[in-house]
Amino acid sequence: MQIHRRYVLVVVITGLLACLVETGPLRASSADEVPLAVSHACEAGQFPQTVQIDRAVQPYISVMLERSPTFRAQCRRVAGTRQLYIRVHVNGFLVSNRFRARTRISRFESGVVIAEVELRTPWAPEEWIAHEFEHVLEQVDRVPLVELADKTGSVWRTADDMFESERAIRAGRTVVAEIRRRPRPSAPRLRSGQADGFVE
Repeated sequence: MQIHRRYVLVVVITGLLACLVETGPLRASSADEVPLAVSHACEAGQFPQTVQIDRAVQPYISVMLERSPTFRAQCRRVAGTRQLYIRVHVNGFLVSNRFRARTRISRFESGVVIAEVELRTPWAPEEWIAHEFEHVLEQVDRVPLVELADKTGSVWRTADDMFESERAIRAGRTVVAEIRRRPRPSAPRLRSGQADGFVE
């Protein structure tokens, strides 16, 4: 975790979640408060303009929104959170075997929050995208990671100031299970030998 004069930078890695820092609340809408246009966009397989998706993973995103009620719910919550912007893209420089994806969350003094979700590969990214989106929503929900890590088994430390959560793992695996229930004709074919799976 690095604190800058203009904003606080929180790094979230699949399997490694940085500490949440109180720097001005996000306005998170409940399901009933999300505008119909936003809800319809998620149901139609589209994220709002506040979420930018790399073209390499867009086909997977479309399938996730089509097949997974859990991911559509994530879409609605992300779209309904004011001042939250997300960019999802592939970063080939993520060569470490320790994680498949990571999210950098920048909190600005104005209240704007920018989450940059980086994927190591565009192949089979469904679990990692849903996992990282749930970490972003944990930030929106102000989950008290330190307290939970000390008192419960739902959050645990993977380093002195890094955390993982059962919630994010469950979200990623649930989305994968939902999209595998039926064939995915619109999804690009995966290379042989590649599969989804949680890696700490």
